[in-house]
Amino acid sequence: MASLIWSMPCDWSALALLISPMMSETRRTLTTISSMVLPAFSTSMQPSETLRTEASISPLISLAASALRPASWRTSPATTAKPRPCSPARAASTAAFSARMLVWKAMESITPMMSAILRDEALMDSMVCTTWPTTSPPRTATFEADSASSLACLPLS
Repeated sequence: MASLIWSMPCDWSALALLISPMMSETRRTLTTISSMVLPAFSTSMQPSETLRTEASISPLISLAASALRPASWRTSPATTAKPRPCSPARAASTAAFSARMLVWKAMESITPMMSAILRDEALMDSMVCTTWPTTSPPRTATFEADSASSLACLPLS
């Protein structure tokens, strides 16, 4: 004679009494995880848009850095070393003038770089706004998972 095979134990069995609350805990965990999907998706689109800005400012940063090194080299001897007694003011002013010119040239690359960063500021704000919605559910899910784990261990004891 054939007997029925159930995927779940009968309602009156002890196992069903333990599994039932665990299933509701699991469903609550799934709800918290699915609430992260939309904010996380919108955030994942932002880095590709900011990559364009990063690619455009990288050479500008290199240009500014290459101008900064010689400016630093020229300024240091005039301001930190003991100048010759014959022309201390001239040595300092010449080095400072040269450094100022290099910094002025670096400003040409810094200005477009700052403009690019400011354009991306709105994208950064939208990424920050998604931080809480994407980090809050895992904390809730962890609590729910702990409850489900403790319920799952009961049949083993």
